Amino acid sequence: TDFCPRKESMIHRLENIKDTYIIKEYGNLEKMIQEYKRLIEFLEQKFNVRLDEKNLADVVEKTNEECLLIRDITDIYMGHPEIMGCDDLTEVIYGSRFIFDLGIRLEKLREMKETMIELLLPEDKISNPKKKILITGGPPDGMADGLLKPLSCYGAILSVSYCEGGNYKTVKYNNNLLYGLAEKYICKDFFGELKETAENYNIDAIINLKFSGCDFGDREAADTGLPYFQVQVHYDYNNDYSEVLSKIKCFIEGL
Repeated sequence: TDFCPRKESMIHRLENIKDTYIIKEYGNLEKMIQEYKRLIEFLEQKFNVRLDEKNLADVVEKTNEECLLIRDITDIYMGHPEIMGCDDLTEVIYGSRFIFDLGIRLEKLREMKETMIELLLPEDKISNPKKKILITGGPPDGMADGLLKPLSCYGAILSVSYCEGGNYKTVKYNNNLLYGLAEKYICKDFFGELKETAENYNIDAIINLKFSGCDFGDREAADTGLPYFQVQVHYDYNNDYSEVLSKIKCFIEGL
């Protein structure tokens, strides 16, 4: 989509190599619906097929269940971070996207939720309640081992990156799928979603990973009223985040 200007510019560079279609995001439902219709027309012409609305409805139902499962898994983790690390949570959510058979993906997520419930400790067995930290900014999925795993001992670390299109709202529709999809994906209020996430999970502090060349969300993350720390991250660290980790640990320990 054109949500991120820098990412859009990168996609434009591929136009001479691959056929591309960049979805335009609007803050208006009718404009979003018309944009989806243009996308459907592009795909139908490109692949010489017709959209099967019944199949689309089936996919939407499955992705709705996927969203609910991911939200449940996240809720369990944020209430009981002793059962898994934040790197594990990130790998479960991010890794599930690469199971392209939705039926199998749902099965794996259901199994994960059931396993987490089985691992829950009684409340009287949980000692030293941990801090709840929200990490936002650049996409941390590729840093699960180098950055997120060492931070797991410090508390419930929730990693949220809005630049990757993660959206776990369900599609609400009756007989109008495009309206339901537009309602879900209408141009995001980043500050509102960030604040809602922080309130829902009683977040203690926010850490913003500021990647080189990206300034998305800097102001919004700093304006929530919560303790806030921004740290610069470069793409050429070769998975060595020792300096970044040291700064983040100092911040968390000082809360």
